[in-house]
Amino acid sequence: MGVDLAGLAAGQGRRIAKIVRQVDGETVTYRRTDYMYDEQWQVLEERADTFEDLEGEGGALETPAETPAVQWLWDVRYVDSPVLRWRSVSGTLDEVLYFCDEANMNVTALVNTSGTVVERYVYDAAGLPPFSRFSAVGGFLFQSRHHWPLSGGRSQM
Repeated sequence: MGVDLAGLAAGQGRRIAKIVRQVDGETVTYRRTDYMYDEQWQVLEERADTFEDLEGEGGALETPAETPAVQWLWDVRYVDSPVLRWRSVSGTLDEVLYFCDEANMNVTALVNTSGTVVERYVYDAAGLPPFSRFSAVGGFLFQSRHHWPLSGGRSQM
């Protein structure tokens, strides 16, 4: 079970890092994720590491994450349109998913390297998925807004 402790933000309210407290029995660790952006504020890479301490030297608040967890490739036709995502699941960046979108560049499906649809999205008139909890495997939804599963809601990344 994770609790979103901190969302460190930069200009325009973009999240540059998040720290999640993780409890496993009596063991408490802190998972830090840092977001690397380009000049158009498209996230290019997420780096994530787990720390034993929150504060102090070598703690999650002071130490940037270094291990690549996710990398993104963006469409040149529209600034908020992801094309491809590499994610570390059981190795380093070993999962590849392709984003499928419709004419308005809203994500409608995610497809793996064998061509299988892993997740499909449909939206109501307000641009929300018709379910209250979803996995958001790709992390992006209507108008390519990033979904933050722990803090809830969606925002522009």
